[in-house]
Amino acid sequence: MRNEAVLQKMLMYTKKLSDYCAGYDYGSFILDTKLVDACVFNLSQIGELCRIVDDEYTKMHPEIPWRTFGVLFLRPFLRRRKSYENSKRHLCRSKNI
Repeated sequence: MRNEAVLQKMLMYTKKLSDYCAGYDYGSFILDTKLVDACVFNLSQIGELCRIVDDEYTKMHPEIPWRTFGVLFLRPFLRRRKSYENSKRHLCRSKNI
């Protein structure tokens, strides 16, 4: 029963991500900082939920990277986001903004 509740929450966060990103391409997405923050939050929630699914259930579904979700999916995105923010800051400094 606990796993079912966890999976339902994961699906809820996934649906939110899908709804939030509808109609965006990468360029417009990355410029919308509120959207990016909302998506990072939802991804982090999914990552946290992955860590609390019962071991027995995760063994039944080894095709899902339960324990490494954040490392596999979230970290590369955050690295790109940080690189973008650094570039933006550098541009602002060079233009004295």
